[in-house]
Order: sequence, then C-alpha cells, then structure tokens
Amino acid sequence: MRILGLIILLVVITCDKDPFLRRIGEDYFPLEKGREWVYVEQNTKDTLKVRVVDNIDLLAKCGWVVEYNGEPSYWVKTSDKVEKYFSQEVVINGRRREIGEWWVEWLSLPFIEGKHWREEVKEEKSIVGDTVKIRIKVEGEVKERIGNQFVIKLKLVKEITSRFLINERDSTIYLQRYAPNIGLVEQSIGEKERYILINY
Repeated sequence: MRILGLIILLVVITCDKDPFLRRIGEDYFPLEKGREWVYVEQNTKDTLKVRVVDNIDLLAKCGWVVEYNGEPSYWVKTSDKVEKYFSQEVVINGRRREIGEWWVEWLSLPFIEGKHWREEVKEEKSIVGDTVKIRIKVEGEVKERIGNQFVIKLKLVKEITSRFLINERDSTIYLQRYAPNIGLVEQSIGEKERYILINY
C-alpha cells in the first residue's frame, strides 16, 4: 500500500512539473455560459463583444451559442478539437434555398507547436434544374509557442459553383493567438482587420 501511495505521489509531482502535461489541462478555448471578451479593431477602433450565451443541440451535437456583437455563431468543443458550425443558402430566382449545414474542425487540441490539421466538406444539390456544389475547407497549423501562448494560422476556403448561375470562391487567412484559460487574445483576418483583447 505504501508503494502504491509513493507511485501516485511521484506521478502527481512529475505531472505538475511537466509543462506539456500541464498545458494539456489548460483551457485555450473556454466555453462557459456567461463568459465575455471585448476586442478592439486596431484600424477602426470599433469594439467587438463576444459572449457565450447558452447550450444548443444542433446536428446531433451539444454545442454552444456564442454571440459576436449580438450575431450568433455555434461551436462544439471536445477533448481533441473545436468545431465551428457552417450553413449555406443560395438565392435563385428570388428564393432562398438551403444547400446544407455542417460541423467543421476549426482547432485541433491540444496545441503542439508544428501540429497541422485539415478538414473539408463537400455537398451537391439539384436546385431548379441546376446543380449547386459547395466546398468548405479549413487548414490549420500551430505556428509557434510564445511563453504559454500559441499562435495559430488558419485558412478558410469556401467555394460555391453551379453549371449556370453561381461561381463564388472566398479564401481567408486568420492568424490567432491563444492564452490559457483566457482564449483568443489577438486575431488578424486577412491583411486589413486586427483585433486585440481589451477586457475579459
């Protein structure tokens, strides 16, 4: 019995001193009802208020409603990833038509310098004699570790095409910095927008 107690104590001491094991236990994407963050955009000085509102059951997953200046966004976090909800509609002949909705991996957890991930979803739907195709792709990489913070690079590609009516392609690069138990502290979107956390 003494040997078992000594082994448990040794494991606890070792885990506490190991920065990798400690980092696994830290929350870089905290989702708790009522949490809020306030960011300021560096060029326009506009503020962005982000608030975790409540749980939601969506596409067979229990996720979170997170509002960005009052606009809802939906997220799911598990032990190994954070997923973002995407949905897509198109307007054809003045009518909105749904193509589909998906959960797509946004972040891979835990953060480890040099780690890469990629997820792609494709959907095809026949609408009013036309075939509409959509592709959503997220590619991510943990670029570097700065102290206990991590810099993440994300590339989001959305393509919507059809034989006759639609040909849209959008690609956006996100550079994000996350701190433990705080979450996102800085984000650049493309070359024009840069948000810095000012309150949480």
